[in-house]
Amino acid sequence: HAFAVVLHRKLTLHAESEPGQAVSITVARDSEKLAESVNAFVQAYNDVVAALDAHRGPDAGVLAGQSIVYTIGQYLRGIGNYTDGDSQLASLKGLGITLDQFGQMSFDSSKLEDTDLAAIQAFLGAEEGSGFLGYAAEVLDSLEDSETGTVTLAIEGLKKQIGTQETLIEANEQRISDLKDRLAAQMAAADALIASLEGRRGMPRVRP
Repeated sequence: HAFAVVLHRKLTLHAESEPGQAVSITVARDSEKLAESVNAFVQAYNDVVAALDAHRGPDAGVLAGQSIVYTIGQYLRGIGNYTDGDSQLASLKGLGITLDQFGQMSFDSSKLEDTDLAAIQAFLGAEEGSGFLGYAAEVLDSLEDSETGTVTLAIEGLKKQIGTQETLIEANEQRISDLKDRLAAQMAAADALIASLEGRRGMPRVRP
C-alpha cells in the first residue's frame, strides 16, 4: 500500500507498507547541520571584520582613511546587532551568537539544542522575504549591486582618483621634459657664446 504524507509545502514523504500494518514516521531536525551552517556564517563574518581591521590603526593598509572601510563596518554592525521584536528569539543571541568589544562573533552551538525549531525558522525567515536572512540579503545587495552598490560606487570613485593622478603625473612629466629641453637649449647657447668669446680673444686688435 503506497501513501504520501505532506510534511511541509516543499517536502512530501512517499512510503509503502503492507495493508493493515501500522507505520511509524519520526521526523527530527539535524542540529549538527544547523550548527555547521551557523558556525560557517560566524567565521565568514569574523573574516570580513579582520579584513577591515587591517586597514585601521597605525599599521593600516592601503585603504586607510577611505570611507568605504567605515561604511562596510557600519553595515556589518547592523547585521551583528539585528533584532526582531516580533520573533521569539529577538536577536542572534537566541542562536548562540554573541559579539565581543572588537566586533568579533562567537558561537555556542549548545544554545541551538535548547531552542525551538519553529522559533529559529521564524527568526531566520528567508533571503527573499523577512527575518534575519531577508535583512542580511538586503544589506549585501546594497553593498554589492552592480550599479548602485556602496562597494561598486567606491571602486568607481577610486578608479576616477587613479585616472586623475595619472593625468597629473603625465602633465608633470611633460613639464619636466619641456624644462629639460629649455635648459639644454640654454646650455647650448651659453656654450656657443663662450666659444665665440674665446675665439675673439685670440684675434689681433686693429688700431685706428
